[in-house]
Amino acid sequence: MAPSVYNLWGEEEEETTDIEITCFLPNSIVIPLICKRDATITSIKRDLWMRAKTYPLYKALLDLNFYIFQCINQSAEQEELLDGNRRLCDIKPFWPMLRVVRKASDVEDKVLNSKIGLLIGKSLHELDGLKNPEVEDFRRNNRRICMEIQRDRASWEWEKKALYLFPPQVGASIEIPDNIKRILKANNNMFLATIIFCTSKANQQSVLSADAYEYPSDLVKRAVNKMRQPAEEEDQYMIKVKGKQDYLMGNYPLSQFMYIRNCISTDSRPELLLLKKFDMKVDELFVNPMLTALLQKEDESPSIPPKKGKTLSWDIQERFKVTFHGALNVNIVDKAWLQVRAGVYHGGEKLCQNFLSKDIEGPDPVWNEEFCADIEVCNLPRMARLCILICTNKQKGKPSGKGSKANKNIKRESIPLAWVNTTFFNYQHNLQTGKVKFYMWPASEDFDLNPLGCVGSNPDHDDATSIEVSFHSYRAAHKGTVSYPPFDTVIERAATIAATEETYLSHVSINDQKLEELRTMVEKEPLEPLSEQENNDLWNARQDCRDHIPHSLPRLLTCVRWSDKDCVAQMQALLQIWPELKPEEAMELLDYRYPDLSVRKFAVECLNNLVDSQLSQYLLQLVQALKYETHLDCELGQFLLRRALANQRIGHFLFWHLRAEMHQPAVSTRFGLMLEAYCRGSIAHMASLIRQVESLNKMKSVNELIKSKNATKQSSLELQTIMRDILKQESYHEALSNFVSPLSPSYKLKCLRLEKCKFMSSKMRPLWLVFENEDPIGDNIFLMFKNGDDLRQDMLTLQVMQIMDNIWQEEGLDLRLIPYKTLATGNKIGMIQIVTEAETIATIQQSDGGGKLGATFRKAALFNWLRKHNPTDVQFNRAIEDFTLSCAGYCVATYVLGIGDRHNDNIMVKKTGQLFHIDFGHFLGNYKRKFGFKRERVPFVLVHDFVHVITRGKGSNTTTEFETFRKCCEQAFMILRQQGNLLINLFAMMLSSGIPELSDETIKYLRDTLVLDRSDEEALKHFKGKFTEALKNSWKTSLDWWAHIIAHRNETKKKD
Repeated sequence: MAPSVYNLWGEEEEETTDIEITCFLPNSIVIPLICKRDATITSIKRDLWMRAKTYPLYKALLDLNFYIFQCINQSAEQEELLDGNRRLCDIKPFWPMLRVVRKASDVEDKVLNSKIGLLIGKSLHELDGLKNPEVEDFRRNNRRICMEIQRDRASWEWEKKALYLFPPQVGASIEIPDNIKRILKANNNMFLATIIFCTSKANQQSVLSADAYEYPSDLVKRAVNKMRQPAEEEDQYMIKVKGKQDYLMGNYPLSQFMYIRNCISTDSRPELLLLKKFDMKVDELFVNPMLTALLQKEDESPSIPPKKGKTLSWDIQERFKVTFHGALNVNIVDKAWLQVRAGVYHGGEKLCQNFLSKDIEGPDPVWNEEFCADIEVCNLPRMARLCILICTNKQKGKPSGKGSKANKNIKRESIPLAWVNTTFFNYQHNLQTGKVKFYMWPASEDFDLNPLGCVGSNPDHDDATSIEVSFHSYRAAHKGTVSYPPFDTVIERAATIAATEETYLSHVSINDQKLEELRTMVEKEPLEPLSEQENNDLWNARQDCRDHIPHSLPRLLTCVRWSDKDCVAQMQALLQIWPELKPEEAMELLDYRYPDLSVRKFAVECLNNLVDSQLSQYLLQLVQALKYETHLDCELGQFLLRRALANQRIGHFLFWHLRAEMHQPAVSTRFGLMLEAYCRGSIAHMASLIRQVESLNKMKSVNELIKSKNATKQSSLELQTIMRDILKQESYHEALSNFVSPLSPSYKLKCLRLEKCKFMSSKMRPLWLVFENEDPIGDNIFLMFKNGDDLRQDMLTLQVMQIMDNIWQEEGLDLRLIPYKTLATGNKIGMIQIVTEAETIATIQQSDGGGKLGATFRKAALFNWLRKHNPTDVQFNRAIEDFTLSCAGYCVATYVLGIGDRHNDNIMVKKTGQLFHIDFGHFLGNYKRKFGFKRERVPFVLVHDFVHVITRGKGSNTTTEFETFRKCCEQAFMILRQQGNLLINLFAMMLSSGIPELSDETIKYLRDTLVLDRSDEEALKHFKGKFTEALKNSWKTSLDWWAHIIAHRNETKKKD
């Protein structure tokens, strides 16, 4: 029996099997067509036209290119199948029927909209259906801006196109770190590089001596001459790093390229390819027929500027009023008393007393209560928001029945049910008036008013609780629109106040003692609040802060009385003459505590000084900061789009950081609009991104198959065979070939090496995938695909470790860290870079002989393993050096970040000696506990196995080698302390991500480990104590490792 329509596309159905599709043609002919489930729309259309020739009325049809297919999709909606490369098994029509219809005249727009919807995981019809003026204006303006960018890009010269597609990986500064400078000085600024020239016949290889301060064009000339190529063709060649799409080009000296710096630092010879520019296919990547057609269309008109109200909010002296009418669809099971709470907030600051309604019995309460706030409309700051919460008061205990007095003793438990936030001024700066219905967000149990939450209604109108609210009109407005004062009016007000103050006050130069007191207040740890007196003193000294301590701005902003329009005017005027901050300092101003538009604009202006490599470094935090933006069109969003559209590498990661959170309703509209804007501004990049999305979908399908219920009945060997058979299928082979790695766009993946692919034995059965490099002389590329594990915490930890490494490198300290790449691409989906030629400490210990149970106590096992893989003295000495430096780096990094669960399967060592940590499921002091006791009993892992290697087998902690190691750890710790506020801010900016172990309390852990409240001398003494503690109690770590091996052994036996 044929399968029913409801399981036509089930996992049990093979994609290569046939299916009968009923096709309805526009000439009223119905044709049944047999095709493969994985057939593309283009091939189905071609086969259908061949069949149609044998049916009546064929001559009534136009050429097949004039038609498209329509189907009913799985959402029971009519869908136009505009992309001819889509496969039937991916479309999954609800019924096996296709209707042929004539293309509309705006087919290019429809095709583009369809592709964007598929790419971002959200149909653009959903955005159309919102009927939201702010959304419509945002989309209209960005469509116009993006088309202008596309037109400008079409006129670029070849080199500018190449720099956009393959942005050079260079250091932030031309200044060389001290450790590299010392190496170059010893070699007269020269280094050796291997140049490989690939031809159709053979590969030529030569070694060139290069000057660190020469430019790529100089190296190209000498390489062309060395390979005996015509000198007149020099400008047709480029230099590329072996194995990846990383080109040495642009106006940078060789010493500024990160690949060259790493090679010099590790004493390894750069391996470079000489190739023709034609082979980069730059012009080919820019050509897009659909883009050509779109560019010929007439420009879209910009949005009509909003009409400003005749009345300014500063002219209204009445108190703000709002009425709460009633709520519907409140999520309660039994009858309960329902209550409204409300408050007025600016960032996290409460501007007046909160409102609490009377209790009304649910489930559809009607309050009709007025909230007359203790703040005048004139003093409402521009970004003030109204926070609303509905909660239920359940009675604890039963009424006594002995009268109302006795029943007063019954306790009521308040349980939050739903919340919503809204602004008083809309995106056009006009004050809200009239009755509005808000759809609310579900609240968790430990919830109160949520000023950090997003602004606006829940898009899920069907299931959400709704509440009706009326914003009052005011007599002074004369029934007209009320607007927040324009910038010029605010500045005029500030000037008037300043003139008045100058009449009575003269500014006295600050003395050294007062300046030092100010510095002490300003440089307190960011999470530590100031007293009321300190706030007043700092505000009164704001001119001195501007002149002498400009980095005090974040502190100063917390002292502003945002419920006083005069203070707000003075602060905004002061911002216009405030010195520019370092980008790392300015990032703090993008936190939720600073919602003011002028403040955020100032912060973004400071971020403009970030070079591309620095922006890439902080992109994860900047994307999270978008969640703190009140309106869709904001300075930060435009900044990120502008930089992403000028550098495809930044665009690549912006795309994935946004798309990874599209499953979250609170940000799906904002992030969806950002993704749509990026796609419209980079249509040529979409083809590559679509291929990446398709490849990840195939990986997910394979992973779900091997962990399905049926799979549990089969052995691992059988599942490995099934997995490889699936990967051999045409649709999987095509999807997993010739695409850019989402994890690192510098790598192009040619095809799978099936014999090396497998899945891991852990619960989620991640896929271990090995790809052949598109570069024929490049190494294989190893990736792990995970489905079911939240990778965001690992991604954040590794990002911060990379920043730590950059901080150390800038100070001339290369600790050989391996912060391998991790990327979350969706809800509990992502990829991890596999570090090759490495083993876990547990494996190394157990491979040394003598039985598994005593393995953790054999301190010579690691030393012997390194000696085995580094047989010569030169190799072994280098391995010891790499181990010592990397061990120092990870000791300090894991201590500062409070990394937990450091058993011997979570620490690995490369055969070349570099130690590195993996699996960061616990951080910031969130350690695992057993029977109420912390599993981690040392500040960081420094076992005798490590000491034995560091001291070259001597094992004593009094050797010169160990003392050098100790000094290295101390130096690394003290360098990080200097950047303590940056590290704290990086985690604080991630609070909106929802990572479970990240909270205000856990971030304070960083302050404690870095001891920022102490002097340098006290901090160094503190760290020395922690170092001694780690070394003295290393036996406890070995004991924990032994217990881990026993537990792991028992788990393995249970599985068997």
